[in-house]
Amino acid sequence: MEKNSFSWFGLLVKLFGILIAVMVIYWVGTKVHRYLYHEKGDWSSYQRDISPYLGYWFEDDGKYVYRLSDNRIILRGLDWLFVSNDDKQPLACFSKGGKRGFIDRNTGEVVVEPHYKHAWMPGDSLAAVVDMDNKVKFIDCLGNIVIDDTTFVYEKDNDYQFERQMCVMTDGKGNKGLIDRQGKWVIPPRYASIYATCKDGYWHLKDAEGYEYVADNLGKLVIGKVSNDVEVTTSTICITYEDHTIQLFDFDGKLMVDFAYEDIENIKYGEDEYGDEKPLGICRCLKYEAGDSYYGLMSPEGRRITSPLYSDIKGVGPDLYLCYLEYTGAVLLNGRGEEVK
Repeated sequence: MEKNSFSWFGLLVKLFGILIAVMVIYWVGTKVHRYLYHEKGDWSSYQRDISPYLGYWFEDDGKYVYRLSDNRIILRGLDWLFVSNDDKQPLACFSKGGKRGFIDRNTGEVVVEPHYKHAWMPGDSLAAVVDMDNKVKFIDCLGNIVIDDTTFVYEKDNDYQFERQMCVMTDGKGNKGLIDRQGKWVIPPRYASIYATCKDGYWHLKDAEGYEYVADNLGKLVIGKVSNDVEVTTSTICITYEDHTIQLFDFDGKLMVDFAYEDIENIKYGEDEYGDEKPLGICRCLKYEAGDSYYGLMSPEGRRITSPLYSDIKGVGPDLYLCYLEYTGAVLLNGRGEEVK
């Protein structure tokens, strides 16, 4: 009989081969797992939730969408992804290969394949897209084109997003107007800028010459052709004119307050420039602040004595006032607003 021989070298070779095989399997398995699943970790600066069901990872070496329930990656290779802060908007806009499309923000299903040149996040359940024809169209939440007007021309650096059932639209000539959800012009494209105010249903307009207007959702001009500053609050429309006077109007364009101001204060006399010396007293009239930090004299009863023409007003005596003009020195006025020489 032939005697069996034991080879330590052969055993070492086999063990080494097994070790290499295990390492290769582990490496491949790790790569496959990383390809299929999002790795959990404290990476808050590179990830965020886009719905209660999906997350978005956006580090430079890879951008993808994954399920929060099991971390399974369901959409990869993205350039970027944006989602509305309004949870009621069902679509998220993404770019892949330089083209724009949309996914369902809850399921991750691609609703619109990425083939548009430009696209914006949905507003009021409509989303603007631009195809190769450079025209702005709007799709619904199913990806169907619902507004398609050849006069809606895309212009760079403009946002096309419905807000409060309306959308600012351009005509390709630098002019802006307002359209409704049916794609009809409510305000014709003849303005340089249009934006929504804090009062629901009202819009601030400015033309190419710098005149300002306020219009409602029906296109009616409530305030027309004001040459200086118009501010719309939730309760009033405030107009500051070139002479710095302020008036308040209601949302029908009717004058509410003829003499409005930012602030009023007493005027002291007899104190030094820095207020260190105790003043001798308080002047009879008040100082009111109007637009652009200009001041005027007001009677104790609240009547306007002078227009807000002055950069500052200081007391000289009980009823005597040094009123500073911005570039030409100052004038001395009495309590009736008359110049004292």
